[in-house]
Amino acid sequence: MVEHLVYTEGAGGSSPSSPTKCCWWLVWLSQWLHVDGLELCRHQLRRALQKAAKNLAKITLLLVLRIVCQTGECLEIQSRTTEIRYDRGGSYIVAALDYQVERGTHITAPIGRGIHIAPKVEWKNAELVSEKWPQSEAILEPDGKASEYKGYNGDFSVLYKLKLNDSRAPIRYDVAYAVCGNACVPKHVSGEIAIDGKLSGSEVVAAFGPQEEPTALFGGILLSMLCGLLGGIILNCMPCVFPIISLKIFSIIKTAHEGEETIRKHSLAILAGNVGFFTLFGVAILALRKTFSGIGWGFYMQNPTFVFFMLLLFLMCSLSFFGVFSLNVPLVSRIKGRNSYVADVCNGALSVLVSTTCVGPFSGLTIATALLNDSFAQSLSIFFALGLGLGLPFLLIAIWPRFASVVPKPGKWLQLFKEFMGFAMLLSCVWPLWILMTQISMTNLVVVLICSILVGLFAWAWQNAKHSAYFRGIPIIGLMTSVAIGAYNTVTQPIQTLRTVAWQAYSDELFDNLMLKKEPIFLVFTAAWCLTCKFNERLFTDPDVVLKFHQKKIYTIKCDWTNKNERITELLKEYGAVAVPLYIYYPGKGADFIKLSPMLKKDEVLKVLQRGET
Repeated sequence: MVEHLVYTEGAGGSSPSSPTKCCWWLVWLSQWLHVDGLELCRHQLRRALQKAAKNLAKITLLLVLRIVCQTGECLEIQSRTTEIRYDRGGSYIVAALDYQVERGTHITAPIGRGIHIAPKVEWKNAELVSEKWPQSEAILEPDGKASEYKGYNGDFSVLYKLKLNDSRAPIRYDVAYAVCGNACVPKHVSGEIAIDGKLSGSEVVAAFGPQEEPTALFGGILLSMLCGLLGGIILNCMPCVFPIISLKIFSIIKTAHEGEETIRKHSLAILAGNVGFFTLFGVAILALRKTFSGIGWGFYMQNPTFVFFMLLLFLMCSLSFFGVFSLNVPLVSRIKGRNSYVADVCNGALSVLVSTTCVGPFSGLTIATALLNDSFAQSLSIFFALGLGLGLPFLLIAIWPRFASVVPKPGKWLQLFKEFMGFAMLLSCVWPLWILMTQISMTNLVVVLICSILVGLFAWAWQNAKHSAYFRGIPIIGLMTSVAIGAYNTVTQPIQTLRTVAWQAYSDELFDNLMLKKEPIFLVFTAAWCLTCKFNERLFTDPDVVLKFHQKKIYTIKCDWTNKNERITELLKEYGAVAVPLYIYYPGKGADFIKLSPMLKKDEVLKVLQRGET
């Protein structure tokens, strides 16, 4: 501990005087004692200078020690940590700061009158989750009586549970505190924490209770990949992906009678599009989340312009199935021969793009695990498993090509089936149109609809005028103009979704007031572009469910994520989710929340609402 010396003299000491006055008294004394006054004056001055030099050296040493302590090189505070662990909030560590207190001094605890001089820690590259201070004792007065201050007279340790922002970056701490004895001396110590694993498990359990083991959210990467595989398989049946299934079916039908080798190659091409694009998409999302914290799964559906282009894509596919024009990939049209599989890869990639807006069973929890996991390799393997599950039907066809032989030979039925799928694609246009209804004004929506029809009209005109060089440029100009006007009308400020009678819009003030009153609360995280959310909404009109909400007087709050909302994004993170739907129920009376599954069932909702009843 650094000592701070203050030079003081008692009553017997002599006060400082000028050298001249001192010499006159010495000369007078020497004359009275018959001693050479000048020699005695020189001798006293020499002793004074030697004493001043010693004091200056001591003060310099103390200043150097103080500077060293402020840079964190002193041994007043040391750190110990556990290894990196994982829970539903991401990666974290438990760190202990060991304070060394010299005898005769004390450090104040963060309670009582001395709270303002108690140690205060600022963390860098880590967020404080909770802390545990040891039991403090009353500080004694000089007369031996207990004072109103509480603190520590000996060495002690404080444990901190820290959520890591980046496990690869160093973790630093800045501690400001005061060491008190006869006086209180302010201190400042900075240091860097090393992940050394020296903090014992018994200390952690005693401070925070049993902790989760340092494993992934599902208990291991293999189990996470298995859930990702199941989630990818289920995505094939989700309404979002249904329009693209028709493209896959056509690709298989056209090659079903061209030989097993051809079937295998086309199936593997579609599988490559599924797995490759899903993995690349996961890499892009993980990179964006490192830069922008508000990025979540399906975030692009919050952009009305993106939704408008998805509407155009579905409309163009529908018109192509009706035979209005031929929809080809430009790169594919330039490549001749039967060995071109670029279109199959593009179809697989397109199904991934559409499926990312859906969160179904297994896939929602798996995606949350991948995005919240601190390990890039584990997150990437989960996205790979999702892509493999999405393309698993085509993997099976590639392994057993005879499965495709059950499809009848192409004929008139194929043309009828193609036209039927055109209506299915046209019906799918309702989905992006529905989303736009909640994102832009009605006036802008009408303009977008007109531009979408004009895009189809100019595409038809280009198809029929492509043999005439004179008229071919007019449809292209019209098509580009229509797309530009439609996109411009989606860039306007999105409108807020209207609240229904049964739901209240989320606000921190409303939620905090209800929590203070310990009222039952039901939180719904939803978005207009989430089809699973819309499917689940049917339960909130069920008479039994509505009656149960009414009987228990549950406050229902809607957290709408249709448009970009940073606060809703933060709430999703706090509940360990990165996508909607999410359903949280607080039974009230101070009970902890209950997290429901993304795919709601009536029995599950009624059973959860039954909890907490008296």
